[in-house]
Amino acid sequence: MPTSSTIVWTGVSVIMLIAGLGAMVWFYAGWRKEAEDRDTPDSDPLIGETLTPSQKATVKYFLVVSLLFLLQIVMGIITAHYGVEGGGFYGIPLADYLPYVVSRTWHTQLGIFWIATAWLAAGLFISPYICGKEPKFQKLGVDVLFIALLIVVLGSMGGQWMSVMHKLGNGDLWFWFGHQGYEYVDLGRVWQAAFFVGLLLWLFLIGRAAIPALKREGTNKSLIWLFMGTTAGIALF
Repeated sequence: MPTSSTIVWTGVSVIMLIAGLGAMVWFYAGWRKEAEDRDTPDSDPLIGETLTPSQKATVKYFLVVSLLFLLQIVMGIITAHYGVEGGGFYGIPLADYLPYVVSRTWHTQLGIFWIATAWLAAGLFISPYICGKEPKFQKLGVDVLFIALLIVVLGSMGGQWMSVMHKLGNGDLWFWFGHQGYEYVDLGRVWQAAFFVGLLLWLFLIGRAAIPALKREGTNKSLIWLFMGTTAGIALF
């Protein structure tokens, strides 16, 4: 248990942080009257833009993000309730069908999945703006990546449930398709490898849109390199 002084000073530090942020915003918004040089547009440059086919295809990604987020909340409720009622859920013997290990694993892993899905969708949506045009077969790549994403998410969740319920036999199938048992990497090794391949496909789709922009005159090269660096860092890391 944390000591009383730890709790007090934690609260004080949080209050000081919020107060400092508020003071900084107040100072810049209310006291700095001089104009500052900036390169931001006066209006949103994306207003009125026509969406490309690949950008429209990312809508289903954001729908999946919402569903995964809601499912994570449900798994969190179930997992937390197990700490109160043990193996039941308001009298229902839910642990017989959805054990604590599975609900906790899904709750942790779904957070990674919906964040990753949102990141993938955002990159795919922005890349045509950077390129200035729709790369050939970009929509096909977006659709293929979406199918691969569904296979990894549903396959890994199903494999984890089967592994915990002892439905994968006594061999090594639990490791390859079920539950590796690592923190934040609970999915089976096959699904982990497939997820990495999907990230490489995403990096390819982003790169084929951003790299041509580097060759175009008048393009802000620092912005392009920053975009490529972050996408490559996320995918390869």
